[in-house]
Amino acid sequence: GLVPDTTITAPDLPILETAPGVAEVSFGFTSDSTEPQNIEFRCILDQVAGAPLSWNSCDSPELATYTVGEHTLLVQAVNTFNGYFDLTPASYTFEVLARPIATVTSGPLDQSESIPGIQNESTSASFTFDSNQQPGSTFECRLVAEVATAFDEWAACTSSVSYTDLGPEEYTFEVQAYNADGHVSLIPAQYEWEVADLTKPVLTITGRPADMASSGVIPKS
Repeated sequence: GLVPDTTITAPDLPILETAPGVAEVSFGFTSDSTEPQNIEFRCILDQVAGAPLSWNSCDSPELATYTVGEHTLLVQAVNTFNGYFDLTPASYTFEVLARPIATVTSGPLDQSESIPGIQNESTSASFTFDSNQQPGSTFECRLVAEVATAFDEWAACTSSVSYTDLGPEEYTFEVQAYNADGHVSLIPAQYEWEVADLTKPVLTITGRPADMASSGVIPKS
């Protein structure tokens, strides 16, 4: 027909945030016009009920950034040759879902040479943590260091997880949450600390000059 009809090609669901608080989402638009070379599209995002329509030119595919929450996209095909446009624009309502955020709530004291009173030679460490999407969250943890540890691969864990047999080293504990739908944290929570080496150095004299008497110094026997 002379008046184009608009169709929206939606992305796969669910739509999850791809950066904190937002997601990049791509939509495609088509029309049933037999003159596709004359068709252009215009869009409105989150039209306010009762407010005048404020169309913006858009292309297919349209890649845009959307905030976490529910949105409604309106798309209208326009025939630029005869001026006809879709009187019933296509509408698609979708939701950008927030990923769970894990938080470390306690861990070992951070070690510092400038504050020897809190230095700790403990070869074990325990951590507690939580998620902002409870109930139903599960967790994975890992412990990474410059020198590889036995705990540097992601593994299922629960709050109050403990690690033992830790040598003197700087460590980073990481935890990520999975919500009840199986969606994982965008950025793992991190906790850094150091296991200090407070072993006192032992001075060992391995030799002395062959003839110290010639210098006026008489070695003690």
